[in-house]
Amino acid sequence: AMMARVKLKLAMRRWKTRKDAEKVRIKAEKLEAKRARRAAEEEQKQKERQEKIERKKARKAAKMEYAAAAMMARVKLKLAMRRWKTRKDAEKVRIKAEKLEAKRARRAAEEEQKQKERQEKIERKKARKA
Repeated sequence: AMMARVKLKLAMRRWKTRKDAEKVRIKAEKLEAKRARRAAEEEQKQKERQEKIERKKARKAAKMEYAAAAMMARVKLKLAMRRWKTRKDAEKVRIKAEKLEAKRARRAAEEEQKQKERQEKIERKKARKA
């Protein structure tokens, strides 16, 4: 009976040790799972941060590109306006020159007509005297 009791005690101790080992293994697995989950969450957060930074950079680049394009457009517009103004001014000058030329030609024609009339008057006077 005593031997049986000793054997039972030893068996109980082995069983308790096995049970404790099982508990420790389960706890370790839970901790490992928790650690893995935290690491995955941290990695996800890091990825999101990086993506946010990339989006911000892309937005800034797009803004700069737009600003540069707008500036170029303004410069081109200014140059076009200057060319247009120059062309317009040149057109005005040409028209003015044409008007002046026409005026001069008309005056010359009038002057020639007056000269002719004076000459004819003199001719008639001479013809009357003769």
